[in-house]
Amino acid sequence: MAFKTMSKQQREICEFLALNPSSTNAEICAATGFTYESVKKKLRVLKESGHVKGSESKYRSLYQLTGKEFPRAADYRPNPLYLARKQRLQSTGSTGDALFAVMHSMVRAGRAAA
Repeated sequence: MAFKTMSKQQREICEFLALNPSSTNAEICAATGFTYESVKKKLRVLKESGHVKGSESKYRSLYQLTGKEFPRAADYRPNPLYLARKQRLQSTGSTGDALFAVMHSMVRAGRAAA
């Protein structure tokens, strides 16, 4: 069965809701460790994809799974292109940090000479 791409965080939220139906946004935040805004965005996407439904009232919203299957968090494999780009950015970041340190010391030396 082919699933549309689902992030690891979305999978973790679905797994939490499978064990704890009718949970609030605050309960999901406390259990997963994600920020309130992050959970809010991920729940919106999960509702649009049909995995989660929410009963919204004036004071709080309760979320539960719709019964649609979802991929497990344990099966998550990051995209190799994403990993390569992340590694490339980290390597350039360290070069940029070294360059910044050299430039900063040159400026400080120039100020001391003046």
